[in-house]
Amino acid sequence: MEVDYLNLAIEEAWKYQFLTYPNPAVGAVVVLKNKVFVSAHKKAGLAHAEVNVLWEAFSYFFDTPNLVNSDEIHNYLYKHHNNFFHEATLYITLEPCNHFGKTPPCSFLIEKLRPKKVVVGYKDPIDSHSGGIKRLQKANIDVEVLNDKRCFDLI
Repeated sequence: MEVDYLNLAIEEAWKYQFLTYPNPAVGAVVVLKNKVFVSAHKKAGLAHAEVNVLWEAFSYFFDTPNLVNSDEIHNYLYKHHNNFFHEATLYITLEPCNHFGKTPPCSFLIEKLRPKKVVVGYKDPIDSHSGGIKRLQKANIDVEVLNDKRCFDLI
């Protein structure tokens, strides 16, 4: 089943290929409460795929402000998630970032939201960006890494 959801994330990421430069195109899917949410990193400097899809899912179920800034979304979800994502499965084409850049680290947000499982299509080959998988595993979040070549092709 993971490959089907991961395929949705891959297809979404390809729509934004080159628009995210110098970052890779990344897609993400959240499966929660019998709903499937799909999003991607759409432009360099904007919220990453994980942030977009988590915000989309949260906003579907709750009345939320219209936020697009990554910092604002992170902060809002930190304060208001109320364990909402504990039954969610998150599929990401690339390991969640674990460093501060133009946006806060996605791994910090995922760690705070504590989904049931995170499926990663491919480990980030850039050492300074990787570490998200280990961070989530240390937080006792179930992480599966697929090493899917289709995800590598997006990088």
